[in-house]
Amino acid sequence: MNGKDISGDLILGDIGGTYARLMRVPAGFQGNAGELPAPDLFELSHFKDADALLAAFLESHAGTKPPAAIALCAAGPLEGKGWAAAIHMTNTPWSLCAEAMGTRFGVPVLLLNDFTACVLGLPDLRPADLEPIGEGAAEKGRPLAAMGPGTGLGTAALLPQGGGWIAMPGEGGQTSLCAVSEEERALLDHLSREGTGPGGHVAAEHILSGPGIVRLYRALAALAGAAAPLASAADIAAAAGEGDALAAHTLSCFSGWLGAMAGDLALTYWAAGGFYLAGGVLPKLGRHFDRALFRARFEAKGVFTPHLARMPVYLIKGQNPAFSGLARAARMALAGRAV
Repeated sequence: MNGKDISGDLILGDIGGTYARLMRVPAGFQGNAGELPAPDLFELSHFKDADALLAAFLESHAGTKPPAAIALCAAGPLEGKGWAAAIHMTNTPWSLCAEAMGTRFGVPVLLLNDFTACVLGLPDLRPADLEPIGEGAAEKGRPLAAMGPGTGLGTAALLPQGGGWIAMPGEGGQTSLCAVSEEERALLDHLSREGTGPGGHVAAEHILSGPGIVRLYRALAALAGAAAPLASAADIAAAAGEGDALAAHTLSCFSGWLGAMAGDLALTYWAAGGFYLAGGVLPKLGRHFDRALFRARFEAKGVFTPHLARMPVYLIKGQNPAFSGLARAARMALAGRAV
């Protein structure tokens, strides 16, 4: 793709398991998340596939000149590279093919995993975009890592390379969830008997996600022999705010378990440059996301507890960094540089 026009606007899109967000950014955009326009929000169920979604957006955002490129990230593992990549999404029956989409729309299309795009945008975040959780100070030139519960659970890391960065994608949401307490062991035993996966596998995102909060609530209710009338994470958070003990306990368990897995990932990547919490679920939980419990479980790793205590953790509360990550990746790819 060398020789492509790198001066035009970009169409950027983040396609999750339930919603998609798209925007058009001007040619002069330099990557600061604070300069991004508000994205258009689309519900996936209103479209038959990604092509239909993109066609609807392009029709409503037609410019005087075609965009230089379309850069999309989606929740699923990336197959292939760059302009020839494809993604078969994990939590929705959509498949994206960069070459086919580029042919249809007459514009080069770049595909990335959603959390690859997220970590590529982390260096563009401002202090105002972040809420520190606990203590810790970032070490310059060390890896960054991110995870985020949404419809699923995304994970990735950003590793220093020379004077820049290289993204390391991951599918940590599909790893087996681990238990520490007796209650967690009982929950995993209950969930594995529900047939969550081959061999009793309980994927982390089966609990550590928006839909997972509902599964956790129902499992806790089943173990207690109680009714479980609530049907969404939002309903559970609202009930917790009104004093519902089961709902409050569900979100406490969720916070602690998320912290434990975050600590595992921080150790795996040695994220001394900072660990970031993204995704759509945590900001919506508000105070019902137990930050103190999350941090305690994040650090509770035996002899490595002092190391994790020094690692900073941030909750992203501003614009999704995936958009600035997509913009950076698109400019690099248009210039013929590896993403």
